Amino acid sequence: MTARHRGFTLIEILVVMSLLSIIMLAMSSSMRTMAQTEARVDERLQRIDEMRVTDNFLKKTLGRIDVVKSKNPNNPAGLGTLFVADANSMSWVGIMPARYGAGGRYFFHLALEETSSGKALVLRFAPWEMQTTFPEWAQAESHILAAGITDFLIETEGLPQEIQSIASDWPRGWHAGWSVKDAIPQRIRLTWADQKDHWPPLVIALMPTLQSQTASSGFVTGGAVH
Repeated sequence: MTARHRGFTLIEILVVMSLLSIIMLAMSSSMRTMAQTEARVDERLQRIDEMRVTDNFLKKTLGRIDVVKSKNPNNPAGLGTLFVADANSMSWVGIMPARYGAGGRYFFHLALEETSSGKALVLRFAPWEMQTTFPEWAQAESHILAAGITDFLIETEGLPQEIQSIASDWPRGWHAGWSVKDAIPQRIRLTWADQKDHWPPLVIALMPTLQSQTASSGFVTGGAVH
């Protein structure tokens, strides 16, 4: 008796094609999810690296600050320091890390600025010159430290050198900006947020350089008092 050979019916073929479609759809969805996850991980790593570089640079430039005495225009009563800070911007004299392609004493200005791609945390800088005021920041070199920043706040804290003779109007605790014109704060706290989330607060202790002459009646350049 001859064995009969039969092929697949139309219904069986349709069932197999449906199963294959479901499998392919599941595989495509899994691959898309993996690609999105990888993209999110890369974006997060890039954000963390941007945080690390920005924090490290600010620690280096603010951590070695020059207490330069000058006739500060914001202090008509007498001598002041080349250090100005409000809630959203800050100007100071510090040391540019040599590994960033420059070195030595510089004027610095940090603020949230509007750029062609939106708001960004911008650092402006200019080489130190023997002068008693800050340069025109619009003409200084600039570098975007972090893009897409939505909020930026500068807070300061510090005590006078002579704690026994502390003035009644001396700012106590953390507060926005710095209102004392003839001294610098001891610590600065920077907080900012981008379009995704808040960055961890950055607290920096201000350490005057050896060139600083806080008791001088003039301003300092190259370690000499003028």
